[in-house]
Amino acid sequence: MNSSKLLLLASITLGAGIANATIYNDTIGDQGPTNGGGSGFTHLDIASVQVTNTATTITFDFTFTGDIAATNWGKYGVVIRDTNAASTDTNTSNNGWGRNGTLLGGSSAWIGSWVDGGGGAQNWTYNGSWGSSSNASVTLGQFSTSITANLADLGLTFGDTIFFDAVSTAGGNTDTMTDSLTGNKPDEWSTNVQMEGILYDTNPVPEPATMTILAGAAALAALKRRKK
Repeated sequence: MNSSKLLLLASITLGAGIANATIYNDTIGDQGPTNGGGSGFTHLDIASVQVTNTATTITFDFTFTGDIAATNWGKYGVVIRDTNAASTDTNTSNNGWGRNGTLLGGSSAWIGSWVDGGGGAQNWTYNGSWGSSSNASVTLGQFSTSITANLADLGLTFGDTIFFDAVSTAGGNTDTMTDSLTGNKPDEWSTNVQMEGILYDTNPVPEPATMTILAGAAALAALKRRKK
């Protein structure tokens, strides 16, 4: 394979690759509320969330300590603030479903998902008020759910930097964020959980294999120029 073909292959590989693949672990057994049996709902106990993105999509892979297939109920969401957003919701319960949780600094997008009836998810964006106009895709496992949304449906573009938190909640309109990556454990179903959020950059980070191809192609190109 000549150097120009190697460079082309490297370009294609880089363009199609995942920008980031980061796992965020959560404390086991920190779901609430402690009253009403919430602490026993292990399918609401987040063990970890892996975040990946391509040039057009972003995926949140939740794993839980409990069996979500056995219970067949539960809601899982992601609250997001685009650091470039023109409009952010800085009120309490700043998510599209009005659940009792606040992303500090404001929010601009929300993905709300559920396992009931085979699962589903909605994309919400904030522009002075919350609105939903698209769906995300959901893949359910026994102890996991994977949610993929188009960046554009969340008001995002490739390369944006966001703050986010991944949460579990129940079916009531004002229920608390039962578990979250950065919020405290709630005491009551009405507790408003304040979440600091996690910084995530959607800029591309080449994988080691891609870097090897790029380095090899560059070396071959330099050798070819010297021979000429």
